[in-house]
Amino acid sequence: MAEFLTALYSNPSWVFIALGGVLLIIELLGTGGYSLWSGISAFIVGSLAWIVPFSWSMLWILFAIFTLLTDYVWYLWLKRKDKSKRGVSNQPQRNLWDDFWDTLVDLLS
Repeated sequence: MAEFLTALYSNPSWVFIALGGVLLIIELLGTGGYSLWSGISAFIVGSLAWIVPFSWSMLWILFAIFTLLTDYVWYLWLKRKDKSKRGVSNQPQRNLWDDFWDTLVDLLS
């Protein structure tokens, strides 16, 4: 067991690559997207750790930064996607918002 922990401590890149794989597997269970971007961030940090040796604390800080960054980009993408479909009804012949206003005007008059 001590050899295993020593191997993990001496190879942080594999820890983050494995963490990315676990998070992507969790995403397959249907968490709604958050684990996807955290998993991608873990892969990015693992790749960086493989190329450039960082301390463990720096790797966790990078993981947090990349997770926040990728989640924010995902939020902006979803916001833009929702804006493009705003006002589109799945039943165009029955626009409920217009019905609501027509009913409200009828009640107030």
